[in-house]
Amino acid sequence: MTKAALMPALAAWCRSHSCPRLLVAALLMSGAGDSFMEHKRLLPGMAMYGGAHGCYVTLFVRDRTRFKWPAAAAYGAAGACIMRFLWPGLGPLRPPVAGYASLLTATAISAGWYDRRSALGGALFLVSDTLIGTQLAGHDFPTRAALVGLTYTTGQYNLAAGVVTRAGKLRRQIRPGGAAGT
Repeated sequence: MTKAALMPALAAWCRSHSCPRLLVAALLMSGAGDSFMEHKRLLPGMAMYGGAHGCYVTLFVRDRTRFKWPAAAAYGAAGACIMRFLWPGLGPLRPPVAGYASLLTATAISAGWYDRRSALGGALFLVSDTLIGTQLAGHDFPTRAALVGLTYTTGQYNLAAGVVTRAGKLRRQIRPGGAAGT
């Protein structure tokens, strides 16, 4: 199984649990991004992941349970520091990486507003793609690829599992006929 097949498999699992279409779309776009990246097509891959982040942010903001502005500020500050570190080595990739980093950070922030498990997923996805950014900026290290795979896969799973778990809880709270359960 290739990396590009993991997200469609996760999307099928989510669909079998009656998850929102936005989650399934995010995972399918991520799978397309993975496929582009496997073929060394960075910008189309980033575009697909950007679309996935748009789906995640829409889903998480629409169904948020709380706002955590201190966490949002912390993510914003961390993102600015990371971009400052990577900026000199990115060259012509600066504009697309900066745009993508904004979407990625928005996913991490809004996942934290949704629930704890998705928050973990958003944080891990941010770590994963920061590791990719270090390589793009010329700061590679031997275990980076393995860490990217681990944090990306675990991050995506936790983003999805948070939605699956919450959707299941909501369904159990509603009795047949639409009356609220006790």
